[in-house]
Amino acid sequence: MAGLVLLAGCLAGCVPTEGGTLGDLTRTAQSATSGLQSARLAFESWADGRSTYAVADTALSDSLTELTGAQSSVEEIDVTTGTERRSRAEAIGELAAGASAIVSARETIAHTAGAPAEAAVRSALKASAGRLQRLSTTLGRLW
Repeated sequence: MAGLVLLAGCLAGCVPTEGGTLGDLTRTAQSATSGLQSARLAFESWADGRSTYAVADTALSDSLTELTGAQSSVEEIDVTTGTERRSRAEAIGELAAGASAIVSARETIAHTAGAPAEAAVRSALKASAGRLQRLSTTLGRLW
């Protein structure tokens, strides 16, 4: 009986994730989109005076950690086809753009010299989340 349990466990570990590489990229893009939406909400709440610096900065920091982690995960995904390579490269670029928008948001709420204006940050966060959402939708159609 113990042998059957061990065999079942081994076989379960050998099953690829749903959608393979493109599925992994899709799920990562979806997760990162949520992270960017959280960052956007935190920034807008701060900008509208509905949140404190500390709350907004913590949320932005958490979102940044999520995006940089997602970028690292995507960089480690093995790709074998041209479509997978292009998709991974696009995901890495969009994740980097999202992380950059979050860094800009943190600079703005900290009133760092040379920080972007609130309107520019709002626009960058919205655009980045939109691009990641479109990418996850496109990737989801490929697998």
